[in-house]
Amino acid sequence: MLLPSALCAGLGCSVEDLRRGEKISKRQAWRMIRRALRLTGRAGLGLEVGIRENLSRLGLAGLAMSAAPHLE
Repeated sequence: MLLPSALCAGLGCSVEDLRRGEKISKRQAWRMIRRALRLTGRAGLGLEVGIRENLSRLGLAGLAMSAAPHLE
């Protein structure tokens, strides 16, 4: 099982930082995503995570996207 702390190791942020909503840089996010893909070995991980998301979590932008006929 992948531990969340393994994703944050050495990136200058902790799991608690993320839970508190602390912002991370694009570089930290990119490294975390690449690490998750490597450690899980699941190429479709982004799709698995994305299907659990709800557009309402994106606020006004999510509302606009949900009203659009096509999300392109």
